[in-house]
Amino acid sequence: MSRRIACDIGGRAETIYNLKNKNNTFFTFIIAGAFEINGRLMHPRDGLALWEVKSIEIEALSAEATLLCVELF
Repeated sequence: MSRRIACDIGGRAETIYNLKNKNNTFFTFIIAGAFEINGRLMHPRDGLALWEVKSIEIEALSAEATLLCVELF
């Protein structure tokens, strides 16, 4: 089972994504723009999987930034 979220951020912005359960796995794929995710610099076509975390810090570093997030549980 999974929860999918696509975010289109119209400019520099930041948010915190809270996982439903810290045992879930979080995966993100950068579609456009640049992001910093939990301190990691990400560019288009980069992917990142994180597990054993309660929340994810996401910051868009460019205008018109888009990413896909999937929480697997």
